Amino acid sequence: MKIAFGITKWSRDSTNLDGLGVYTKELYKALLDLDIELKLYSFNKSLIDKQVCKSPTPFSLHAFMHYLLNIQIEDLSRCIDGCDILFTPDHYIAYSKTLPRVATIMDIIPIINTNWVSPSKLRRVKNYLFTSAIQKCSRIITVSNNSKNDLINYLGISKDIIDVVSLGVDVRFFANISDKDINRVLKYYSLKKGKFFLNIGTLQPRKNILAIIKAHKLLPKELRREYPLIVVGKYGWMAEDIVEAMRDFELQGYGKWLSHIPDSDLVILLKSATAMLYPSLYEGFGLPILEAFASKCPVIASNTSSIPEVAGDCAILLNPNDIIGFSEAMKRVIEQDISSMVDRGFNKALFFTWHNSAIEHLKVF
Repeated sequence: MKIAFGITKWSRDSTNLDGLGVYTKELYKALLDLDIELKLYSFNKSLIDKQVCKSPTPFSLHAFMHYLLNIQIEDLSRCIDGCDILFTPDHYIAYSKTLPRVATIMDIIPIINTNWVSPSKLRRVKNYLFTSAIQKCSRIITVSNNSKNDLINYLGISKDIIDVVSLGVDVRFFANISDKDINRVLKYYSLKKGKFFLNIGTLQPRKNILAIIKAHKLLPKELRREYPLIVVGKYGWMAEDIVEAMRDFELQGYGKWLSHIPDSDLVILLKSATAMLYPSLYEGFGLPILEAFASKCPVIASNTSSIPEVAGDCAILLNPNDIIGFSEAMKRVIEQDISSMVDRGFNKALFFTWHNSAIEHLKVF
């Protein structure tokens, strides 16, 4: 089997990947380990050091022709020649009239709530193209039963062509790290082991970061200084109020915003945090939760969308708008023994490997 494998998102920004980029990269490596032949294609110039076939048309034109005008142009013929399946893992859903098309749809957030995505005058057109592209797929892979239900209920996709395949956790989150390396990284960020709360994710409205900023403010002043709030994530959109609040935190010594840090540092922060806070309003999966479990980091998260499905009984789950509840949960992980919950989370994460995920993808192919 030879698969035309889309890497448009990964190839565009290989050094600062979001969830879709991480998924594409890790699945690519796992499929190669299974000796699956992959032919990489992209709708933009690739910035990764691999042989990639670039489409002669930008994705916007490709989508406009195929999904709006219904004009079939074989612009990908060179990139998919000799392949058996056309696979899109990153929402840049490619079209071919000769190959069966499989796409992974993590979520349909732009269709569920336009306030959760970047503002655009073309949002209605983009949503139409996205919907049309999904509906023209031969099969769809999604990452949770919650996302599967959204595809059925919002887009009318038949449940018979949707396969739920879980994501994996990179082995680096399970690895033991020397005290020397941990202390070096914590010293660089002026942090102490087990003495800070951590949030990971792009700054945007859906991530609901203001909720945990407000919750942290409810802690007694001495705890706020002893356990600062650290937010790690690049600026997304409509996040001016988040940045202003975090700058205020920094000035008062209650926390800091780190827009980008090396992956190796992020692993160490997860292994060293008092807890990871994840107040998101909606997630198609919520991979950082499993990464925290693998790092033996306690998790305080929302009880919405796919998060309960992923977290189970291994995290403290709350209404994302329960500011008092999040604050009380922070005090709980400081003051109480929650080691049994952490152990359950670690054991749960062991089942989520990219190897297993790749095998389940192959079954779909």
